[in-house]
Amino acid sequence: MEKVLFNTLAKYKDHMSFHTPGHSGTLEISSKFDITELSYSDNLLGPDGPIKKMQENVATAYDANNIFLTSSGATFAVNIAITASKIEEPFLVLEPAHKSVFASLRMLKVKTYVLKRVDDFATRERWLYSEKVYDALDLALNETKAKTLIMTSPNYFGNMLCQDKIRKLKEKYNINIIVDAAHGAHYPFSSKLPKLDTKIYDYVIISMHKTLPVFSGGAGLIVNDKCKYRAMKVFQDLHSTSPLYLTLLSIESAVDKFLTEGESLYDKVFQDIDKFKEMISTKYFVLETDDKTRIVIETPCGETATKVLEKNNIFIEMTYGNLLVLIVTPYNSMYLEKVASVLNKVEYPEMPYVERRFGVPEYNIIELNFSDNYEMVLPKDAIGKISYKEFGIYPPGIPSIYSGQVITEEAVNSFKNNVVFGLLDGKILTVKEEEN
Repeated sequence: MEKVLFNTLAKYKDHMSFHTPGHSGTLEISSKFDITELSYSDNLLGPDGPIKKMQENVATAYDANNIFLTSSGATFAVNIAITASKIEEPFLVLEPAHKSVFASLRMLKVKTYVLKRVDDFATRERWLYSEKVYDALDLALNETKAKTLIMTSPNYFGNMLCQDKIRKLKEKYNINIIVDAAHGAHYPFSSKLPKLDTKIYDYVIISMHKTLPVFSGGAGLIVNDKCKYRAMKVFQDLHSTSPLYLTLLSIESAVDKFLTEGESLYDKVFQDIDKFKEMISTKYFVLETDDKTRIVIETPCGETATKVLEKNNIFIEMTYGNLLVLIVTPYNSMYLEKVASVLNKVEYPEMPYVERRFGVPEYNIIELNFSDNYEMVLPKDAIGKISYKEFGIYPPGIPSIYSGQVITEEAVNSFKNNVVFGLLDGKILTVKEEEN
């Protein structure tokens, strides 16, 4: 058998990585530690030995009382949090939210609303959280009577919601809050990074492998004391009985290292980022983000820039329209000078001038409709039909169309030159029309 996957990965194994996972190929843990539940190795689904103590240590690093570590990724942690909160419906989801949120809600068929930004500038300002969002949340919580709020903070572009304002909303409405903080797992390890206050929320999802030297799948679910046993029950029911010990070991190793060296490691990262900003050509605009290690670059043409970067063996986290998104860590910041050098030499096709403007934010409440039956149709034939599930551009995995919404020509046209999630064999799932 030809080893197609191995050969492909081997060809690019030495590329410069500004993407998940955060170790950038630097991890070395012996396969001798790839074991199962033995008399000495403890059991992740009911820990009472070294895994229990490790989880307590990691929880302390995140200023939390309880954490469930997993080798199954943040998507699994999202599923646990939502399933454990099933009794606290309706749900209100603040856009943007990852596709895994809607997959979990659809499986449970709980009453769900989405607070969606709908003004003309929403797509271009996707990296921002408007100050208007808190008033919109207040109104939406009052109107929907939602008992569980799901948010993403930081978002995929490194920006945070105001935690003080979220705390006030929680107190006002006495709601259950799930925050997808997958991209903020590194925050506790440098005073120059945003602060993630885990005490505000009922559930906090963190994805260590995104920004720390952790193998893929390494993630955690921080849970408050009130929800601890409810989450533990769901965790035991749904988690694989074969967790990857190598991933768990990499979490422990990363947290230990960054607790002692994180401040100095990130000081060097910020120095490299400052130098990068000085080097980058004026044809680019480096957007301001709360998390300075999430570099977001506005380009004349994102597709052109990405192709040139990859031709020079540089692979980034995401191209989103004309935005380039780079995850910068202590394991790749030394290559930022190369990134600037390559980008500065890119020649762009003549592009129509687009004025950078900022609109007045508007928000709508959408009620999702989770149907039982679907049919698969070609994208061109889906226009005007009702969507069975969410689909949109990946990454970042934010839906363009939600369950129960009418599929628009604009949404289908967005497929061009993009990777799209939510399709099956290139077809869109639409609600099955009743047979006459």
